[in-house]
Amino acid sequence: MSDEASDLERSMQERLSFLHNSIEITREELDEMLDEISDKIGIVPQQIAIDKAIFNHVTRMDGYMALADVERATRLLGRLASAYEPKAEPPSLFWVELLTPASAGPDFVLNLEEVYFDRWLPKYGARRARLIVISQGIQFVGRQWIGPLVKLFDRLKSFALG
Repeated sequence: MSDEASDLERSMQERLSFLHNSIEITREELDEMLDEISDKIGIVPQQIAIDKAIFNHVTRMDGYMALADVERATRLLGRLASAYEPKAEPPSLFWVELLTPASAGPDFVLNLEEVYFDRWLPKYGARRARLIVISQGIQFVGRQWIGPLVKLFDRLKSFALG
């Protein structure tokens, strides 16, 4: 088992060595690639300038950048782009506040939004977390109205039977 692991590690080292030493691009090519990436993902120009300065710092002194560095730079750009994406907002729960008593509705909405951002959004993603919030709102409104509706139907039933 250890021979297989060492062979795998050795082959990975050889691959990384090949990528690092034999495939290179110039800084000008990197600048073009960064400009193209920034146009596609919409990063602000100041951030691209900062990224270029960082990438120029990590390049080798001879003016070339190894492909492994380019891959690292691209991953960093992807992380930066995701940091600038607008955060997902929970669906509007104004209807919950309108359909529930003033003493319970706003507190429920605040707690639900807190759980949405802290737990459901990272765990389930924006679409599924949105569906969970809507279903929780429907259940809460239903629980608030079930008692008065049962009383109303009991009164109507007793009035009709008379």
